[in-house]
Amino acid sequence: MPEAVDPVWYILDKIQKDIDRIDEKWDSHLVQSTKLISNLEAVSAKVAELNKLLTQDNGKPSIVSQMNSLSLKLQNTTDDVIEIKSLVQKLSTDLERVQKSLGVKTPKEVSIERWKTIGKIGVALVAVLPGILSFFHNFF
Repeated sequence: MPEAVDPVWYILDKIQKDIDRIDEKWDSHLVQSTKLISNLEAVSAKVAELNKLLTQDNGKPSIVSQMNSLSLKLQNTTDDVIEIKSLVQKLSTDLERVQKSLGVKTPKEVSIERWKTIGKIGVALVAVLPGILSFFHNFF
């Protein structure tokens, strides 16, 4: 028969085991919280460094001020391109007017004239060819 255990000692033993488990859990949570604190400190340092790069100068202007400067330059360049496009359009219109006043033909008109000339030469050759052939035929 098993030995009888005093109920007080049984309860005290259970309480001691519970305290041991709580201590183990507490130690585990303490290790994890220490790791989290060190990670948080590292992240905080990185955020401070990034904030300095973004908003404060570190020998060069900050990234935010560089982006603002770049945006302004881009807007100026866009305005210049728009102005150049309008000037090119105006020059193109003026060139067309000058070409019309001087009688300069467009490439399409030159091409049409070339084909007309080739056609006229072809028709003349076809008209004259039978006479030339008959002359040679009679001669030989």
